[in-house]
Amino acid sequence: MDSLFVGVTGPSCSGKTTLIAKLTENLSGGDVEIIHADDYWNRNFKHPLIGDYKNRELPENINHKLLFRHLCALKLGRSVEIPWKVFEIEGGKKIAEPKRIIFVEGFLLFHWEKIRELFDLKVYYDLSDKEIINRRIKRARSGRDGREEYYRTVVINEYKRFGLPTKKYADLVLDGAGNLEENIRKILGKIATFKSVSK
Repeated sequence: MDSLFVGVTGPSCSGKTTLIAKLTENLSGGDVEIIHADDYWNRNFKHPLIGDYKNRELPENINHKLLFRHLCALKLGRSVEIPWKVFEIEGGKKIAEPKRIIFVEGFLLFHWEKIRELFDLKVYYDLSDKEIINRRIKRARSGRDGREEYYRTVVINEYKRFGLPTKKYADLVLDGAGNLEENIRKILGKIATFKSVSK
């Protein structure tokens, strides 16, 4: 089976996970797999400090080599065991299957050329700096970088260094603060143009 690989990237809190969940609901048959780049958190990487904060916004925070190997295996029709790790916390395991459509999401997903080239459709979900900070503050958990200063000095600045430049690689750029249903319609329209999923 030929899988359609759809990559979704964009800044923190732009709504990537919600978007993909809603897209999955709109795709009949349920033949969809979802991969989160955050599950490939690199626990061996020593985070440099910016002031008093650990810099969790660098490409090195993601084990991109393992992610690349797993995506290549899925393209070949093989199942993979995802480490399912969030930050430094060890999680369980998740088996990802080579489904008809494979969504991959991550805030630096298009940073790596080899990974970028695997996608049939690349979506950039944009969001303003102000809205990023507002959303981060709302979802902040106690004791975990829950200060506006961190978002302004680390999250925003580092994303502009490593994430924003990858916007140019997207096939489709959407507003993460825009109408969700309209964004879904646009992506589904793009997906429908691929013969492998329109049969």
